Amino acid sequence: MILVRACSSSRDGIGRATMASDSPEVQTKIAFGRAFLVEVERGDRDLATLFAKAFLAQGGLVNGAASPIGEK
Repeated sequence: MILVRACSSSRDGIGRATMASDSPEVQTKIAFGRAFLVEVERGDRDLATLFAKAFLAQGGLVNGAASPIGEK
């Protein structure tokens, strides 16, 4: 739990100018990552799992993979 809090509390250090220049796909990935951390802090495993899967799927799109992880 300490690691999650350290990661989620560092989100305030991300500048808005940096995020504004990112593509919509990258912004979506960041949003899913943040939502995952929030749900972990709240203790909602089901929603945290959902956001983690969305984060990984969006990562495949951002990184140029043809399909999400685990699918062929």
